[in-house]
Order: sequence, then structure tokens, then C-alpha cells
Amino acid sequence: MGRRWPPEPGDMEEAEELCRELGLWANVEIKPAQGYERRTGDAVARMAAEHWRGAPLQPVLSSFSPVALLAARQAEPQLPR
Repeated sequence: MGRRWPPEPGDMEEAEELCRELGLWANVEIKPAQGYERRTGDAVARMAAEHWRGAPLQPVLSSFSPVALLAARQAEPQLPR
């Protein structure tokens, strides 16, 4: 969330809560390491779906990796990309 790197446990929850509170959409960028595109896309989509379950505005998943986006769509097809 712009305060520190690397992120810490609880940062995703904090971002999700803030987005809900302010009525904002979140753009969750999938940034896989080479060779981990499919696994990263799957994991990020599942985590985003879990954190934003029931939220009126679901996060948008984005990536420069078509493989990661395909894996995200296969894992959680209801999330926009």
C-alpha cells in the first residue's frame, strides 16, 4: 500500500477494508516471476476472491502476462480482468 516493501501479513486485508469503506475498486496487478506465471495467477485470483467475497465492488485483476491472466480466469472466473 505504498508504505513499505516487502508487504506484510495483513496488508491485503487492510487494502480490502479501505476499498470497501471508501467505495473504491481495487486493481490487483499480478506480477509473476518468469516460469511462475500460471501458479502466481491462480494464487492471486484465489486470494483476491477470498478477501473480497461479498464486496459490492470486486477487484479487477490485471497483468502483462497473458498466461497469468488465463490462470486467474480459470481459478476465479467471476473476477473481472
